Amino acid sequence: MSDVAALKTMVFYDMPYILSMPVVFMLIFIVGTFYFNRVARKRLEGAFIIFLALFLIWIVSTARVTCMYVDMPVFWHYLAMIILYLMPLPANLVLYEVLEPEHRPFVRRIIGVFAVLALGAYGLELAGLEGLTRGQVIYYPLTVVAELSIFRLLLQSSRKGNTYSRAAMLPCLGLALLVGLDGICGHWQFFPWHTFLLPIGVYSLVFFALLLLREQLLCEQALKLHAFGLEEEIRIAQERTDEDELTGCKSRRAFDRKIAGLMHPQTGEPLPFALLMLDIDHFKSVNDTYGHDTGDEVLVRFTEAVRQAIVTPEWLFRWGGEEFIVLCPGHSLSQAAMLAERIRREVAAADILARQPVTVSIGCAVWHGRGDPPEAMFERMDEALYRAKNKGRNRVEAEKV
Repeated sequence: MSDVAALKTMVFYDMPYILSMPVVFMLIFIVGTFYFNRVARKRLEGAFIIFLALFLIWIVSTARVTCMYVDMPVFWHYLAMIILYLMPLPANLVLYEVLEPEHRPFVRRIIGVFAVLALGAYGLELAGLEGLTRGQVIYYPLTVVAELSIFRLLLQSSRKGNTYSRAAMLPCLGLALLVGLDGICGHWQFFPWHTFLLPIGVYSLVFFALLLLREQLLCEQALKLHAFGLEEEIRIAQERTDEDELTGCKSRRAFDRKIAGLMHPQTGEPLPFALLMLDIDHFKSVNDTYGHDTGDEVLVRFTEAVRQAIVTPEWLFRWGGEEFIVLCPGHSLSQAAMLAERIRREVAAADILARQPVTVSIGCAVWHGRGDPPEAMFERMDEALYRAKNKGRNRVEAEKV
């Protein structure tokens, strides 16, 4: 036989290996890419990757082309035999992870039997008794019987709606039959040529790998939806913490963030702004005379009256107790004082408490720019409010320029 004819024969015999190796590489890559994902089923996918890796090594070691390029026939022979006994362990561990807990003890016993068989074959081989070859008499029938038994469990599981079991049925049955056929052909030599058909079984694993990928994507999608829901809940909770529960005004915490953004904008120069400090006149006497429930009602109606007087982009914040702040972006001191006077008149005219009039004293201050710290601005605003109270209340006072 010419070298060309011999090469053609070798390629023909190796056709199952040539067709299967790219698929095994692809499956290892696909499963490996999402194995490290946080939602991965680590044990299932890890066992599947180990099985694919052993399967690939076994294919390489049994291919005739391998011996042609690396002329170490004894090494490849023993490597193929060693891997052959190992492959059922991760393969059945995959099925163990797929099945429900009530079926797992049976699969665990099968894994134990294959482990004992592998150790026995390795031990006899080391003792010079050809354990790897003799053990095949048990290996092939055991594989067929064991996998067909597990196939029956997968069938029962799939009828209960287990998607993984349904996807594992084809590779379980296909690989079992191919192993059995390889064992029969190897023992009785039905054909003039001998090559393993098991590598073709890798195509039965494609659907199972795609199912793992699909479930991974669905889990990630569910996590994203869940995360989005959590973000929305956090946003709502944040908004609630930014609001005063009684009056609906923005809270002091929200004010701190807002004024920090005005003084130190992320882009551009800061814009001027003014602050109004509002203090309800004689509010303590309202609480003492009519009770805190009435006091709360006065606070609610007071804020409603203030809102009637202000328009966007002014913001109303509850500073604490009966004190409120109106933030006035873009306002000069005179503009802020005019707004304060409008608020004062609106409050005085509103029907807040029928049993006695409710008025407000207001202090105004304007921000002088980057060299003006918030503490200094608040001090000027407090001084203006103090003057308004000392001058008889129900009036507006601005900071002294």
